[in-house]
Amino acid sequence: MSFETPVRTTTPHIVSTNIARPFPAPDQPHRPTGIHKVAVDSISVFAPGPRYGDGSGVEGDLVGNAKHHGGADKAVYIFAREELDFWSEQGA
Repeated sequence: MSFETPVRTTTPHIVSTNIARPFPAPDQPHRPTGIHKVAVDSISVFAPGPRYGDGSGVEGDLVGNAKHHGGADKAVYIFAREELDFWSEQGA
C-alpha cells in the first residue's frame, strides 16, 4: 500500500493591478513620488522608450524619479497573496 501526499495545484490569478499616482515625496514635497499605488480596473500598455524616464509602459502610471526609473528594461512587481499577507502582518 502506498500513501502519497496529494499534490495541490492552483491556477494563479490576478487579484489587483495597481499604478502609481502622484503623491508628495516626504523629503521633497515639491517632487511627486510614485511609491503610492492605487488599484485600477484595467490598464493600457505601450512600449516605452529605451532610456530612464521614458515612462513605465502603463498609461497613467507615474514614474516619480525619472533619473533611475522607467524605460523598456525595468521591473514589474508581482507579489503572491501570501507575501502581501506576511508584510501586512509586519506593519509594512
